[in-house]
Amino acid sequence: MMKCRVTARKPILHRSVLIPAAVFLFILPFNHTVALRLTSLLLAGLVAVFVWRRDPPPPVPFKLPLLLWSGIAVASLLWTIDPDYSLGEVKNEIGYAIAAFLVFYGLAGSDLEWTLWNRVLVAGFLAMLGLAVSGYVSHGRESWLVESFHGGVGTFSTYLVTIFPFVFLTAIRGVRRGFPGNLVLLVIPLLFGAAALTLNRAVWPALIAEICVFGSFCLMRSPLSAGRKKLALAAVLLLVLLAGYQFMGVVRQKAPAGMPVTEALAGMAKNDERLKVWAHAWAKIADKPAAGYGFGRGILRKDFQSEFDNRLLWHAHNLVLNYALELGIGGVFVILFLFFAVGREYWGLSNAADPELRLVGIAGLTLVVGVFLKNMTDDFFVRDNALLFWALVGLSLGYARRRSLAGPATVSG
Repeated sequence: MMKCRVTARKPILHRSVLIPAAVFLFILPFNHTVALRLTSLLLAGLVAVFVWRRDPPPPVPFKLPLLLWSGIAVASLLWTIDPDYSLGEVKNEIGYAIAAFLVFYGLAGSDLEWTLWNRVLVAGFLAMLGLAVSGYVSHGRESWLVESFHGGVGTFSTYLVTIFPFVFLTAIRGVRRGFPGNLVLLVIPLLFGAAALTLNRAVWPALIAEICVFGSFCLMRSPLSAGRKKLALAAVLLLVLLAGYQFMGVVRQKAPAGMPVTEALAGMAKNDERLKVWAHAWAKIADKPAAGYGFGRGILRKDFQSEFDNRLLWHAHNLVLNYALELGIGGVFVILFLFFAVGREYWGLSNAADPELRLVGIAGLTLVVGVFLKNMTDDFFVRDNALLFWALVGLSLGYARRRSLAGPATVSG
């Protein structure tokens, strides 16, 4: 049993002190907001330091994986083929990510913060969707896909996968409150519509996996009546079928006119350029399997672009392969260990007696599975999407750990 001096967190003195963190969470998915993003993170960090000193949170989880992750990345500066680039990537991908995690872990505690963060996530998505539809209507699909506020189709689709578990969680909490709170359910079909706009194939298998994880855990670990379980199962199956239909629609759209779906799927698997990219990545890994070439997704950018003569194919397009290229076998172990450690925290919460903690655990497990799978056909676990992932992990575990140690009746005041 963990021992630490944790008392019931009263809501923060005034909501205004949460504005910098809320701004950071809201603007993360928007392109060209780096200066505002970092400024808001810095201000939120100052607030978090004050709150941390006044009201210390529970011990930070998975410290060893975080130390290994940052340690091996810093160590790679000794052998990297591009020291300046790797140093910048350590700062951007490790330093800012851990800062975002700790800031939201320290600020989360009462229902006030927890509810605020979830509302900010939904508000940010609705703003993104509004701009997406506006850009699509005014500039057409092709222009919207290539040049827009969302940073690209891959980035935007990964953002949707990242927020989906917490949108789902917010929807369930809205249903519990009844009208008008249950109107948040409408956000789910809106998210599906946003995913359809991207014409991205990888987003749908990731969303299907998330729906299955969230739905199956809710059905297994929620005390629902038989009738409600049947209704929930029907809803899960409907969402899976809808996502599957959308996936097949994208496959048809990208295949030659009139080609049967089965042939289109076979052709997609056989002719995908990723197969050549992965083969080249394996060859480069075999040359330096122990240490890799240095931290940073684009450490071999010039090599890949020269090999494929394609400005888009500049890394391995797979999270695990990229870590093998960057940090060798140790890098693969560390990134898998990190995801496992985060998932283990949520697994424990998914078994909690407190229904609220169970939902947090289920949403977190869904997040880990969805983000990991989405980055198996490309690698968008960087910059804004990685920061969003770590902010979500921080805010959910900060809230859940304090609630579990202090008791739901005293924390939610």
